[in-house]
Amino acid sequence: MDISHFIKVTTCNGRKVAVHCDGNTYDEFLKNVSEKFNIPENNIEITTSDNTEVDNVYFNAIVKSVDQLNARDRTACESKASTEFSLQSPLQSPTSSISSRSCTSPLETGTQATIQIPWNKIPSSLNQAFEEEELITRKQRCLLIKILWDEIKQTNQRISRKILREVAAKVVRRHPRCFEKRMDGTILTDGIEELMLALEAKKDNENRPESCEKSKKPRLDIEVINSESFNQNELKDLFLKDKLTDVEKQKVRETMISTYQAQRIDFIDKDTTICMVKASWPFIFQSDYFFKHFEMLTSVNLLKLFNGIGEIQSVRIYNYLVAQKTCNLSEIQNLQEQPNITWTYQMLTQVFKEDLKELIVCQDSLKTDKLPCTPCIVGIGPSIFHTSKYVLVVDKEPVTTDITSLSVAMAMQFAAFFIFNICFPKKVINTMDAFQRFILKFKNENTPKKLKKKTCVNDQVLKFASDVARYEAFLECGEVSD
Repeated sequence: MDISHFIKVTTCNGRKVAVHCDGNTYDEFLKNVSEKFNIPENNIEITTSDNTEVDNVYFNAIVKSVDQLNARDRTACESKASTEFSLQSPLQSPTSSISSRSCTSPLETGTQATIQIPWNKIPSSLNQAFEEEELITRKQRCLLIKILWDEIKQTNQRISRKILREVAAKVVRRHPRCFEKRMDGTILTDGIEELMLALEAKKDNENRPESCEKSKKPRLDIEVINSESFNQNELKDLFLKDKLTDVEKQKVRETMISTYQAQRIDFIDKDTTICMVKASWPFIFQSDYFFKHFEMLTSVNLLKLFNGIGEIQSVRIYNYLVAQKTCNLSEIQNLQEQPNITWTYQMLTQVFKEDLKELIVCQDSLKTDKLPCTPCIVGIGPSIFHTSKYVLVVDKEPVTTDITSLSVAMAMQFAAFFIFNICFPKKVINTMDAFQRFILKFKNENTPKKLKKKTCVNDQVLKFASDVARYEAFLECGEVSD
């Protein structure tokens, strides 16, 4: 096909000359232009008149449209042609306005093989979604991006956005219904741009200097994800056993640690329910593994925090409230015990006049229909401190039913907010904020910078902490400091 009627070439001195080059494909046309003008292919950049870059896909669209126009009126086609080529000699001055490519990739120039999509490396779970033409989940998208990037970076070339867009287009056009976003039957986006941006984000993460990587957590390994199904099935079989041997316990412990990244993907996926988490990771709600997961997430040993600074701060609050005589502490005072961290919920909810039932309730038998969706403790017995056991309920689903210690139940409840990325209930926001900041003095160092502004301390909590400090200063000095 002759496309010389609507192709113009700009030489390095700015002079436009006529071009008579044939080419049915992008690579073929580049080769012909290179031979005709004796210019290396990697110094040829194809753009339209409005400086839009022309890639392989764009070129094929032009060829297709020209074939249709040729069948009608070739003369009319000449007046509407708008494609032009910017060429630069290797010896051209760097101050010249003519653009060039100092480094090119196989997809840009065709000098090497085009990047092929590694369909043979796609796991069965993702292939099944492709075959059933289902919208892929966040977890499957992360896996796909990892596979595609591993293939792209093997080229050892400069990876431009055009390359990433072409790779994304190949994948999406093969399985369009798995990526397109619809609303009421109308296609909002085809998914190519989203997949390209995800690949670009992966590229930026890979190229980030080591000094900028604050988190020391291991990267998401493709081997871990591929073996996840096997590990989960093995965990399910072990969970059904009445008693595990020491070897089996060690195997469960190692597996739960090695699949941490896969667990995180499941836990933060908005489509994953608590029932699905219980079915996929049956051991996670056992206290040892639950606290280990929290420690890997936040780098904090929560039980040590409860038994250490938590106990000390609880005594400070109790002494302050007793002196102020503004709260009804009769229930905990009748326990005839030393103040401890299990008293804090009752003390703080009275200070901030919030609803204790959002955090812990007592029932004769477990009923979850009227419980909040946020993590909640149910005490089976007449009162909070006189129960046969405690049950942790998340999203109205019992997850741990055999907790005998209230402090352990409170620790698991607190951890659940962070593990499942759940916000504190609005009805007890001051209580939980004070519990985190003042009682535990816990600050999640792994919180992304974008979220840190949203996690500032409430004014009421700051005032309460200041009042406690002023009271203690009065005890030491005999006067309240200014």
